[in-house]
Amino acid sequence: CSSFSIFMSSPQQVGNTHCGLYAIANAVLICMSLKSFVPSFSPPKKPPCILQLKEGQCLHWTNMEEAAQLMMTQFGCLIEVVIMTHNKEAAQLMKTQFGCLIKVVMTHEKEAFLIKTVRDTSTAGFREPQGKVTLFLAETQGKIGHWVCLQFVYNEDHPMDIKIYDSCWSEAKQTTSHTNLQETVKLLSCSSFSIFMSSPQQVGNTHCGLYAIANAVLICKRSTPPDSYIQEDMLQHLKMSIQTGSFELFPAE
Repeated sequence: CSSFSIFMSSPQQVGNTHCGLYAIANAVLICMSLKSFVPSFSPPKKPPCILQLKEGQCLHWTNMEEAAQLMMTQFGCLIEVVIMTHNKEAAQLMKTQFGCLIKVVMTHEKEAFLIKTVRDTSTAGFREPQGKVTLFLAETQGKIGHWVCLQFVYNEDHPMDIKIYDSCWSEAKQTTSHTNLQETVKLLSCSSFSIFMSSPQQVGNTHCGLYAIANAVLICKRSTPPDSYIQEDMLQHLKMSIQTGSFELFPAE
């Protein structure tokens, strides 16, 4: 989705049958020139995954990443963890300290940073009947602090549909921040279409990460969202799932 492209110097073919060979030769040249600039990489040490909820705080991104890795292993689905912030220093810290990938985007004429945590994201062997799933930490009112679950579904009518499962959204609670979220998530795939889906609603402001994971499990299992989750049991359910290495549907009413 870049707005800038430029032709570079390249040897010219003779005739009209050697374009593939020239393309491969140019790719080899690029790889050879970059090789000396690519440092050997060892996964950075990440903070310990301690599952707990503190008042006014949501689940840490390392907890979300661990849950995503388990879902990828169990269900064979492609799950990503992405954080959005307008804080350049925070984005740079994530890149430097934890090796996260950073993409700069523009939101409402302000520079923003999409931070993608680094895991084994090879798509080999993954099935995607339900599309890609992203656990997305959205910035709200200038603060990082609300997890939602996104489902990217290929559609004949649009390049890609984005379905948003938000435990703080309902038609009766539609706000400007929800509209901004709809526009922001489109930057993840250059999609022109996003829609809020039915999701159980959280009580309080600390359980959004648990609801996002619960909705991701629903998508992977192709199940219908319940009316509500048993919120007081969700953290223990996540702990047990990680300990046993297997996700079941979160307890619901």
